[in-house]
Amino acid sequence: MDASEGRTRTLYRIVKSDPPTERDFWSHSRSGLRYHPSKEHVANGVSTFDREQEARRTARRFPNTGTLIAELRIPRRADVTVAQTMGRHHYTVWGDPELLVTFVVRVVPV
Repeated sequence: MDASEGRTRTLYRIVKSDPPTERDFWSHSRSGLRYHPSKEHVANGVSTFDREQEARRTARRFPNTGTLIAELRIPRRADVTVAQTMGRHHYTVWGDPELLVTFVVRVVPV
């Protein structure tokens, strides 16, 4: 993230519990899900969206991912990596689940 993005970045994560737990921020790899080798870098992070409605739309398409949306405010200098991946509004976040869960500011139902 760079200075032009302000002090925090807001992203939305589909989760299963309220309040979210560290497990809600496990990567697909850590959860035991397999990806094609070309997408392995994405599988080592967690999926998020830059718009709440995109997270909601995805959760409705894939209900097994979760029934809640967690809003994250990630400080600009946080020890995480964020990159736009797999689509216009999709971002992958690489970081410790214990840290990621601390960025949750709100949880809403899908």
